[in-house]
Amino acid sequence: MPSALRFAVLALVVLLVPVARGDDPPPKPPATPGAVEAKFTDDSVLKLTLLDDKIEVTTRYGKLMVPVTDVRQIDFATRLPEDVARRVTALIDQLASTEFKTREDATAELRKLGVRAYSALVKAAKNPDSEVVRRAEELIAKLKDEVAEERLEVRDNDVIHTDEMKIVGRISAPTMKVNTLPFGEQTVKVADLYAFRAPGAEAEVEPKNIMEGPRLLYGLYGQVGKTFVFRLTGVPNGVVYGTDVYTGDSDPQTAAVHCGVLKPGQTGLVKIKILGAVPGFTQTFRNGVQSHPYGAYPNAFEIVKPKK
Repeated sequence: MPSALRFAVLALVVLLVPVARGDDPPPKPPATPGAVEAKFTDDSVLKLTLLDDKIEVTTRYGKLMVPVTDVRQIDFATRLPEDVARRVTALIDQLASTEFKTREDATAELRKLGVRAYSALVKAAKNPDSEVVRRAEELIAKLKDEVAEERLEVRDNDVIHTDEMKIVGRISAPTMKVNTLPFGEQTVKVADLYAFRAPGAEAEVEPKNIMEGPRLLYGLYGQVGKTFVFRLTGVPNGVVYGTDVYTGDSDPQTAAVHCGVLKPGQTGLVKIKILGAVPGFTQTFRNGVQSHPYGAYPNAFEIVKPKK
């Protein structure tokens, strides 16, 4: 190859090869599918990778298979292993013992169990035995002083967060297969888990004063102009009159599906604005729900759609 041609080729190669600059940040490695930060019920935290492809969750509308790659966050339901639940029950019974030492030992062990004994202690605080009530209330007070309030919340359901929805139900499997850097492949008990969070996912903070969703909004129609936040589950088969603005006797859970802020079976926070009299309501077919027309009605509500 002539020297002039070799020089031209070399110059072209140099131009095409990117030059590394010291002030350029290194490229970020791609996120590992199924990678999460796990928080356990004992407050320990561990980074791990979920090895199962999907998570089966049973909802009120049937079973769903959620791909682990879609999971952004999981808030696990409050669970007690059967042996722990039996032990807590036995210890609560021992609080009523005629033997002082038995009562003292049971109290000390319940104190060690901490958060795991909390829900049983709340029930014990309503026991007809005054000694059980006294000891249960003392243990509850100590827990409230030592543990963050949210850790004492009794969760009835698992809540799986994805980019598109929030799924409420119960995870079917009692265990999950995971891989950890320090320990390799392991099996973790779902009962030992408090939360999962994917890299980059920020914990969702719910607004205060959330109201549990009613089937009808009677009782709020004197508060025209005010907006309330309800926790609703989408119901596709209720009766609704109107479009975006609905008659006061429409089902808000079906209205949420009709206007597209919830899917059937999905639970989420919905803003509802209370309105006064409306002269008429139009019908539309949306998201699998047929709304109905109606004339003037003395009260109404509007689904406030989230801003995009």
